[in-house]
Amino acid sequence: GVHYSKAFPNPSVVDIGVRVVSTGGLVPEAATLQVVDMKGTVVKAQRFESSYFNGATNDIRWSNEGLRPGIYFYEMELVVSGKRYRTNGRYVVRSF
Repeated sequence: GVHYSKAFPNPSVVDIGVRVVSTGGLVPEAATLQVVDMKGTVVKAQRFESSYFNGATNDIRWSNEGLRPGIYFYEMELVVSGKRYRTNGRYVVRSF
């Protein structure tokens, strides 16, 4: 299985991340991230390939560059041993 943290730091200024722990010491094969704004518009989509991951515990981080201050929702999918695991949540982007 896979365990996800909540997005941190939240609120966020520069970047944000989610800690992912896959059980059994398995290294994730890939992850996808989609961030949407309050209107439901996709404002960021990113894919993380196997080379991004260095073990069973990883912090998947992404930049808030180009995002205006406000509330955003994210959905993340992680692939471990061919199985797909999903999580979602919300976070706040603050101005610098």
